[in-house]
Amino acid sequence: MSELKENQKTFANIYGIDSLEYEEVSIPSLGFSVRVSNRFMGNGITTLRKLLECTPETVLSLNGFGKGCIDELYAFLDNLKDNASNEQLITKNTFSVKKYVDQIALGDFSFVNEGELSNEEKELVNKYKESFDILGDEIVFDCVTTPGKIIPIIEMFDSYNKQVEKLSEIRALINTLPEGRKYKKAYGYINAFTLDDAERECLKELCMSASASIESMVYSPVLKVDVQQYVLLYKFLK
Repeated sequence: MSELKENQKTFANIYGIDSLEYEEVSIPSLGFSVRVSNRFMGNGITTLRKLLECTPETVLSLNGFGKGCIDELYAFLDNLKDNASNEQLITKNTFSVKKYVDQIALGDFSFVNEGELSNEEKELVNKYKESFDILGDEIVFDCVTTPGKIIPIIEMFDSYNKQVEKLSEIRALINTLPEGRKYKKAYGYINAFTLDDAERECLKELCMSASASIESMVYSPVLKVDVQQYVLLYKFLK
């Protein structure tokens, strides 16, 4: 049998880490960004063991898992490998939410005062408590008992966050344009930018009138920032 390609090996194999040691380490406890954590949790990768038993090929296939997510994952794995023999790191990461999941679902965080948790673990639980206070008992209970009902909501907000990020990036580009240019009428620049009628129409839809400025395009109420529009507008402003 031929040797597996690098992207077909598990992360545990690539980094020489025993995944079984991390059976009880939950993904939310690892400090990933909300976006990365949601991508894992929404695809059933709920523990560090499950993550380590994935392949690069697997995570690259996850919907919405782009370059920023990949960079964050590899930075984490590099750190985990470098500290795999560090007793403090292992102790910190062996806190199991599963042990207290029923209490958390009911809003009972009294176990924090029982003296069994380290300061790092108490800080983590406090984050769960803050989330409980914000979301309310019904949503938290559903998260614990029927996570499938909550995943679509998480994905909806994740999609919204992506749109906000793209919109912010587009608007930031305006500030890189020379002052004189961004206040000029957009139509002439659009016609010079492309000969493709469909692309011209797509850009001109962002102009509220024939005299609209380039700057006004990024504040247009019809700006949806879908993939096609985003790429086209990005190239136009660059």
